[in-house]
Amino acid sequence: MQTVTGLYDNHEDAKTAVSALEDAGISSSNISIVGRSGKTDESNAGEGAATGAAGGIIGSMTSAGVDENDAHIYAEGVRRGGTLVSARVEDDQVDIARSVIDDNAPVDLNTRRAMYREEGWQGFDENSADFTEEELVRERERARDYRPMA
Repeated sequence: MQTVTGLYDNHEDAKTAVSALEDAGISSSNISIVGRSGKTDESNAGEGAATGAAGGIIGSMTSAGVDENDAHIYAEGVRRGGTLVSARVEDDQVDIARSVIDDNAPVDLNTRRAMYREEGWQGFDENSADFTEEELVRERERARDYRPMA
């Protein structure tokens, strides 16, 4: 089994990705959605990590085979208001799951990594405060308009 992941700035996009994964035949018991909201979705996918719990993402993702550097971006993204979708799939479902996640507007990790690093970020720090609602709005605007330095 492999873990396929996608980070979304918009919780609605993440929910759409979860539904599409289920429609593609991936069991809801193998799909998780993690965000700050702690809301329960209509999907049967596992909902996790309300505010302040993003640090647990790194350990669970790396133990599932996700690169540690990517796991730090995912955790930081959740801290900054994003929503993480993960699907644990059989090897023959990896391409389908990756296609579904990619078709639903995930964050480009390399671009997001560059954006964070330009501001001095070096890695996820579980002791960092969650963003306020005002900071979340500014962060989403910044991410939408971000263009990496040449």
